[in-house]
Amino acid sequence: MAERIGPYRLERLLGSGGMGVVHLAHAPDGKRVALKVMHTQWSTQPEFLERFRDEAEAARRVARFCTAAVLDASFGEPAYLVTEYIEGETLAAVLAMDGALDGGRLESVAVGTAVALGAIHNAGIVHRDLKPGNIILSPYGPKVIDFGIAQIENTEGRTGPFVFGTPPVIAPERFQGQRATAASDVFSWGCVVAYAGTGRWPFGSSSTEAVRFLTMNSPRDLDGLDERLTPLVRAALAVDPAARPSVAQLLKEMTGSGLQLTQEIALPDRTVPPPAPITTVPPAPPVPGRWRSGRVRALLAVGVVAAAIAAVSAVLFVPSSQKLLRHDDFSGRYWWPEGRYTTPITASAELVDGRYRLKVSNPSRLPNQAGIPASANVDTSRRDGVVVAARASGTGAYGVWCRGTPAKRPLAKYEFYAAGTGEAAIVKRAANGQSTELRPFRPAFLPAPVNHIEARCQGRRNGVRLVLTVNGKKVATVTDRTAPLGPGAVGVVAYARDVPEAAADFDSFTVETG
Repeated sequence: MAERIGPYRLERLLGSGGMGVVHLAHAPDGKRVALKVMHTQWSTQPEFLERFRDEAEAARRVARFCTAAVLDASFGEPAYLVTEYIEGETLAAVLAMDGALDGGRLESVAVGTAVALGAIHNAGIVHRDLKPGNIILSPYGPKVIDFGIAQIENTEGRTGPFVFGTPPVIAPERFQGQRATAASDVFSWGCVVAYAGTGRWPFGSSSTEAVRFLTMNSPRDLDGLDERLTPLVRAALAVDPAARPSVAQLLKEMTGSGLQLTQEIALPDRTVPPPAPITTVPPAPPVPGRWRSGRVRALLAVGVVAAAIAAVSAVLFVPSSQKLLRHDDFSGRYWWPEGRYTTPITASAELVDGRYRLKVSNPSRLPNQAGIPASANVDTSRRDGVVVAARASGTGAYGVWCRGTPAKRPLAKYEFYAAGTGEAAIVKRAANGQSTELRPFRPAFLPAPVNHIEARCQGRRNGVRLVLTVNGKKVATVTDRTAPLGPGAVGVVAYARDVPEAAADFDSFTVETG
């Protein structure tokens, strides 16, 4: 029987984020919908459940032409939000496949995203996390989605001191303790357009660059950006929020129209004063008078202070913007090996009805004769950090792997397993097939008919940090310091650990930079 949540039948995973996972699903009338399910660890916390309610209410208020219309919501267990399903790729996926945009394609994204922001602001909402992954390039123009951390003005105080968002697009005033505003979204718009037009974030994306960003010493990297958009983007990236253009001004400059917003979200009258600065850096000069609003007068403190650095440390634990390397639903777009294997074990791999099926026999139940790598051999050897995810079901243990030795059938690798029993493990596989359980199999999660397995592999100075998440719950973290494996290929795996034969069906496979 197909997996269901409420009256909705799930088809496949579309994506995941800090607050939940999004599925392509079917409503009772057969209509395709997007169903976002909140992670269990959040839905049990009243504050985050209330935030999820805010998301539903916020999305209902936004004009449907620029986002996904809300169709249904439930705040029980599990808590979920149902919206219309929008055909199209995210801007992040398009950039990953095609590279930076230029000409009319870039201008369409810049204008369409600004129009969407205007509609969001008209609803009294600040998005707070505008990024390529939250922009869908539909046949009808860009649509902005995911209000999971959208800032509704009358609930601002509930967020506390934590800075939510994706570091490369967070406006500088938010690191200084000020509330998110429409001007903060304009800053994010500038970052997104710069990234879309050059393939680079204007302030960088690493931890070190984020700290430099706080100091305001790093220049805005806009080299190569379309000269027609460069002045607008530079203005949008002004240090002083009051010096940035409004969305209406952006649209007027880009389209020559007089489009006006029905509601203006002004900067707050009171902000959290930062501690005394250690170093003072003059703010970037504003674009002459045309950008300054007489109604908005708030100056950003640009000192580098201990509290600001602490804020950076906190925000860096929020997943940074990731670049999609591959997403596959096993519809035949990418090559996956098929056939039978008899050495050293009996196993098979085949594409069946939009799924990738692995079977592996292990009558002796020896740990070094139970796994078979089978994948499109996505080469990530140039990536020191990757996130590999799959949606799978079956018998025995199954999962994903990373850092496979570059070969037709990678041998040495890190394997991340989930089992229908609720057990999970992280295994290091040597080139000779011998295995070491870096994190032994033990009960770790509540199994579902179909389990979402995510592995994060990140090189560190002292080894490789490995993190396993199953169904939104982080179940294992370990750092391999003993002859750690270098970057390599990634894939999926089946493991006949406690059964004579394991069979696993994978219906999605995603690789992102970590």
